[in-house]
Amino acid sequence: MVKAVFTEEDRRNLKTLTDEVPKLRLLVEELIETLEILGHETLTESIKASEKDFQEGRLLGFKEFLKELSLDEQEIDFVSLRAVEVRELLNSLRSLTLNRC
Repeated sequence: MVKAVFTEEDRRNLKTLTDEVPKLRLLVEELIETLEILGHETLTESIKASEKDFQEGRLLGFKEFLKELSLDEQEIDFVSLRAVEVRELLNSLRSLTLNRC
């Protein structure tokens, strides 16, 4: 049986690796998603059109947008709270999944 001996530096390096690998995995996933979008001609044209709309001031403010949808800010606040709860749940599930890998 082989016995491994780790120095304090080894332990710190292993700790750093275990902390950084999940972050690296997320960055790689984001990069892949970005490349997929950039490789999709229709999406890139849509993004360019949106950028042009922004530069030329053809956008609605948040309150104008809500008014067009016949919504008020209280309704949006409720939906936002629910979205935050769902996002937190998904992040918890994601971290569980990453920890198992």
